[in-house]
Amino acid sequence: MAAFPMKTLLYSLLFALNLGLPLAVQIWDRRRLTSRQRARSWNGASWGSALYVAGPLSMIAWAWVTRNEWTRWRQDGLGAALGRSALVLAAGLGVAALLYAIAIGAVTGLAAALGLPDLG
Repeated sequence: MAAFPMKTLLYSLLFALNLGLPLAVQIWDRRRLTSRQRARSWNGASWGSALYVAGPLSMIAWAWVTRNEWTRWRQDGLGAALGRSALVLAAGLGVAALLYAIAIGAVTGLAAALGLPDLG
């Protein structure tokens, strides 16, 4: 019976990390954005809902919303614009994967330290 409250704690920690890590990275990144990029970024409601719904995967949309220069890229040709778009989206996916790995690693490590099997 003691395993159930501990699993709840681990799931809660995973939930908090899946919200907190992307939020921290996005706040850090927002401070580095140009005023033009910052103007394109999400308002508070959109930002909060993206984090709540997508967690680390919100990094893909964050990268696109803040780094998208489609109109300017398109002037160099469709292939160049698509290539740059793919790189921006891939960067967002890479950061999302890293944040998810950190969160899972932290929760798995804590579970092992507490002697719990797994979250499954």
